[in-house]
Amino acid sequence: MKLNHYITLIILTISAIACEDGTDGTNGQEGKKSLVNLDIEAKGANCSTGGLKITSIIEKLKCTQI
Repeated sequence: MKLNHYITLIILTISAIACEDGTDGTNGQEGKKSLVNLDIEAKGANCSTGGLKITSIIEKLKCTQI
């Protein structure tokens, strides 16, 4: 068990040392706006035990409101 901890510590140390801070690139285009809605889903045809319904959309028209 201790051997696994030592190996993990060595890998993390090497990873931290190997990382260099490079120069920043140019900024890209502004991303599209998105909306995520979470609703409780009751037991029924869509979900036999109930659960969480996740609905998401991405804006395509670049409106000020979604």
